[in-house]
Amino acid sequence: MHGVPVSVLLQDLKYAVRRLALQPGFTIVAVLTLGLGIGANTAIFSVIDAVLLRSLPVRDPGRLVFWTDSPDEGAMMGSLFGGRWEYFPYPVYRESRTQFKTLSAVAALRSLPTSLSIIGEGETSEGPAQMGTGQLVSGNYFSVLGATAALGRTLEPADDEPGSAPVGVISYGYWQTRLGGDPAVIGRTVQLNNVPVTIVGVMGREFFGERVRRAPNYWLPLALQPRIELTPPIFDDMRFYGLRLIGRLAPGQTLANAQVEATALLKRTLTDLTAGGTDSSATSQIAQSYVTLVPGGRGISGLRQNYRESLYVLSAVVAVVLLIACANVANLLLARAAARRTEITVRLALGASGGRLARQLLTEGVVLAMAGGIIGLLMAAWGGQLLVSAVAPSSPVSPEMSPSVLGFTAAISLAAGLLFSLAPALRSGRLDLASALKTRSQTSAGGRRMGLAPALVSGQVALCLVLLVGAGLLTRSLLNLRDQDLGFDRNQLLLARLETRLAGYKAPELEGLYRRLLDRVRAVPGVTAATIATYSPLGNMSRSNTVTVEGYTPREGEQMSARVDLVGPSYPETMGMSLKAGRPIAESDRIGAPRAAMINESFAKAYFGQANPLGRRLGFGALDSSAYEVVGVVRDARFDGVAEASDRMVFLPLLQSAGEEAFTSELAVRVSGDPAAAGPLLREAVSSVDPHLPISGLITLGRQVDDSLSQHRLFARLVAVFGGLAVLLACVGLYGVVSQSVARRANEVGIRMALGAEGTTIVGMVLRETMLLIGSGLVIGVPAALAAGRVIRGQLFGVGTADPATIAGTSLLLLVVALVAGFIPARRAASLSPMTALRQE
Repeated sequence: MHGVPVSVLLQDLKYAVRRLALQPGFTIVAVLTLGLGIGANTAIFSVIDAVLLRSLPVRDPGRLVFWTDSPDEGAMMGSLFGGRWEYFPYPVYRESRTQFKTLSAVAALRSLPTSLSIIGEGETSEGPAQMGTGQLVSGNYFSVLGATAALGRTLEPADDEPGSAPVGVISYGYWQTRLGGDPAVIGRTVQLNNVPVTIVGVMGREFFGERVRRAPNYWLPLALQPRIELTPPIFDDMRFYGLRLIGRLAPGQTLANAQVEATALLKRTLTDLTAGGTDSSATSQIAQSYVTLVPGGRGISGLRQNYRESLYVLSAVVAVVLLIACANVANLLLARAAARRTEITVRLALGASGGRLARQLLTEGVVLAMAGGIIGLLMAAWGGQLLVSAVAPSSPVSPEMSPSVLGFTAAISLAAGLLFSLAPALRSGRLDLASALKTRSQTSAGGRRMGLAPALVSGQVALCLVLLVGAGLLTRSLLNLRDQDLGFDRNQLLLARLETRLAGYKAPELEGLYRRLLDRVRAVPGVTAATIATYSPLGNMSRSNTVTVEGYTPREGEQMSARVDLVGPSYPETMGMSLKAGRPIAESDRIGAPRAAMINESFAKAYFGQANPLGRRLGFGALDSSAYEVVGVVRDARFDGVAEASDRMVFLPLLQSAGEEAFTSELAVRVSGDPAAAGPLLREAVSSVDPHLPISGLITLGRQVDDSLSQHRLFARLVAVFGGLAVLLACVGLYGVVSQSVARRANEVGIRMALGAEGTTIVGMVLRETMLLIGSGLVIGVPAALAAGRVIRGQLFGVGTADPATIAGTSLLLLVVALVAGFIPARRAASLSPMTALRQE
């Protein structure tokens, strides 16, 4: 349209609107069809924008720098190690506050959230304790992020000095839901793990911290760590790696320069803090240590890691849906252009050029697409919210009709309008007056020829097959994941998390507490077995240690590590895990008894091969390299994920441990009836042992397994839904093309029937044409589906991308549905009387 006056374009626009208004049925069908396709694309893009692209709601987020962007939470204890550092000891943070030139400031935060027992949420300090979450941060945390309080103030460096009065800042959601949005909370004192903390600020509605997830209830100064966590101080402990560091680039500095300085500072600090006690091994570890800085503007998000691939695949899926919708509208426009040949002939006779006619039809297509875009935005506003609530119900982000989303919708609407109106416009633009005057005779002589429309339908069928095969593969994969043997019995098992530290217990008291708990819980009616462990399968928790095995020489570069779980007596019996050799951890494995260990099959195979592991010894670290005797071997079980192979695991007696790792534990109870119904009885049993012992996270193991499958389930359902939408649109397109073909061949049908043809013959003739369209689409679609299957290969489990059963089943389904769509116009053709059909000529 280069060089066309604006007045002419406005004239085209007004005429397009008038023409579309004269055919409301056509316009409504076309706009709704496009609205479905554009709305699906906009909904997915709004989720991508919210989950993958949106920046943190802070000042100048582009200058934020994180010392790691790993969404994993954890902490490590032990000696120095080489390689990339993600968690840091406090002395490294202390040095970074004054030694950096490339970063204007560096803040620190505890890598793990802190469980809080909260008393005094009301106007008085009376009332029962409530459980909450806290985040320990340095005093400059909020200023480095660039966040301000909505009420009161944020934490300041002075709040993080030893001996400072305990203060805290609360999140907006916590302020609203638990404190009623009362502005008088500023200055109120609450008891957090028996520490009196004064609330000094409330953060804004949009602020959730550096991690894209639900905000903690409280942000507290790192200086409170020993009192809040009830653990030894971490400030001078070089063996504790449990802090994340974030910084803000100084003016004129680059990420690369900051990374060089961060690595140099890390090595220098480690060398200074270990001076006089380093051996050649420690020196080598320090030399191999480095830091990888990453842009922090979008925060740290496990959602990005978990859903990036799925969202991009869904983007391709909804793009296919839009292509099918465009093909449908293109067919409608082709039929409409054929019906407007008289108008086009008159306009050509009056001197209109082919280019002028083509521009008019393109304008009508763009008007339809923009109307469809408006409908799509309305659908996306609802659909995007629904998608985020399904993908990440605890996420603080939500889809918005932001400028980027509106721009995306406008762009795909314009592209769609040009795409589906291009063929009709070009066809009309190439017409000359002579060919237009011959239209009637060509229609009569060549009524079977429909040009581009059948090709568009075949393309729709091929695209539908691609989506249906993908949905079928994902569904079969989900069923395989759901039905596989996980190595434990997920049924009739109830889990409950205990926070013994918050009830004031000390390490020497844990053995007696756990014994009393197990004795009391086992006495509950309906309980068939009970045990206790530090974590359970598929619970998103783990603990790994460097392991030493007596008699085993590591290969060069081999990582000697294993997952470690502290478990109580009757663990295999309660969890439904098979004991392959030896004995399980028993009541006799207590403090003072010989140290025992139970290993899984993967550990036994990796370190003992075909030899008998019973009686062999293992340990952790140089001081206890052979402290534990292997007393049993259990069958492998999946702890990390239903689709992930079992890791090497060591199970140690919880009753023999008096360390920090034994404070937080999980009670596992197997019952004869409904495990969910046993929850109140379990709470009552725990309360009878100690009414002050907090219990949380009450969940069945079956539910925990199902939750671990939620991403696979959601992805399969969404692809199936969009595949079904594509089939619906394709069937509408097929119905339209076949109906148009029957209308064009009405004269032929009348002649055949006048010569004695039966209705079944007419139906068969029309269905053969339908079969030709479907068959050509399947021929194209099968290779396309095989190629597209490689895109979702990483999402599949127990099924290949070229699964014959899935391809055959989806092809048959598509064939049956398409034949039903083609049968309706075929039956209508067979019901015509010969005279009526002949008169249509």
